[in-house]
Amino acid sequence: MNHHMSLSSIPFERIKSGVKKVELRLYDTKHRSVALGDKITFTEASSPERKLYTIVKGLYRFESFHDLFTHISPGRCGFDIGTSIEAAAKAMRKYYSKEQEEFYGVIGIELEFDIESYLTTVTESPYSLEWFPDELKNDRSIVLAGVSRNGYALNYASSALKNDRNIVLAAVSNAKYSFLIENYVYIFGTRGDVVEHPLMLTSDALRNDRDIVIAAVKCNGSALQYISLWFRNDKDIVRTAVNNDPFALRFATKEIQNDPEFAEIKAEIDKRSHY
Repeated sequence: MNHHMSLSSIPFERIKSGVKKVELRLYDTKHRSVALGDKITFTEASSPERKLYTIVKGLYRFESFHDLFTHISPGRCGFDIGTSIEAAAKAMRKYYSKEQEEFYGVIGIELEFDIESYLTTVTESPYSLEWFPDELKNDRSIVLAGVSRNGYALNYASSALKNDRNIVLAAVSNAKYSFLIENYVYIFGTRGDVVEHPLMLTSDALRNDRDIVIAAVKCNGSALQYISLWFRNDKDIVRTAVNNDPFALRFATKEIQNDPEFAEIKAEIDKRSHY
């Protein structure tokens, strides 16, 4: 069964960061229907587009939050490390009255992230990786699914995966879209923010990997601007770039730009620059 629950920003972020492993609720009619293996989608109340996809890993029924915290540390329930049982139980009064707690009892819902749902989401909307839990930004299967649809999703991957050769190769092979503004190429995310080309996010070693460079300029000729001078002076690399986008020639070295092979393209670029 699938359940939907709302969370305020702080508990939402604590589940997302992996600090909070157990969600706390009254054991009322709604939550009595939750079973092991069920899926729960949490929505951040102030930003409904932000969601967490989880699976119920454990259920812990108690008469009171005080009893629950006696068996499950407050830290696992999202409280600061060192929070006492008494302080945690008192803090729950912010959400539920003593009368509600005594009438319904309480339940702790142990959670784990629902990898299948995250894979579906990142495949359908690669930039959604930005909102994923940090541990999933370091999950190779999830990041690979995202960058294989839109290479710019690499902006939201972990530092480790930004330097993973197979991930980077997939990203540059699917980094197509760009806009030229004042002689610089920009790529925009879903909120209109500028995101960087995958070549700008990875190590010098991968940025100078010939296979990665060829894949990048074959997909988007303008990626020529992000590679080393050595490759921008490589006629085969430049030829691959201009076959995708003739105006990528402006990012080649002067020596290559003045090569007779590219004379016609250079003339067209020079002509347009005078408009």
